[in-house]
Amino acid sequence: MKYMISMTGTQGDWNAMNGGRDDQGRAWTKGDVRAMVDHMDGVNAELTARGELVEGQGLAAPDTARTVRVRDGRREVTDGPAQRGPDLLAGYWVVDCASEERALEIAALVSVAPAPGGEPGGEPVEVRPVMEEGPDGC
Repeated sequence: MKYMISMTGTQGDWNAMNGGRDDQGRAWTKGDVRAMVDHMDGVNAELTARGELVEGQGLAAPDTARTVRVRDGRREVTDGPAQRGPDLLAGYWVVDCASEERALEIAALVSVAPAPGGEPGGEPVEVRPVMEEGPDGC
């Protein structure tokens, strides 16, 4: 079964990883960022070795997003993400694993990625099944 495992973050999180401060006033050192990236690379390596990784990417900062919609037949493009609120999609993995339990194990590996200072971040990680076909078998 395929699952999407995703993390969220705020614009402040991206700012803090690039020399600024996050929403709690924390700054990430280059070592903190390297430890987090190394952790995520380790998760990716494990998923690849087990044949579970279908796709995975970290995303650029929310302030780089553009939102498109069509109204009255005209395309409208606005700066910023479509979703409003502090927590926005930061990255995702699509995994093909044996069970929901295994997907939850993977999410736990992601959740303990190091935060500033090296402590496990404990960030929330969402696990959602990927629809293999449309609603009601469509």
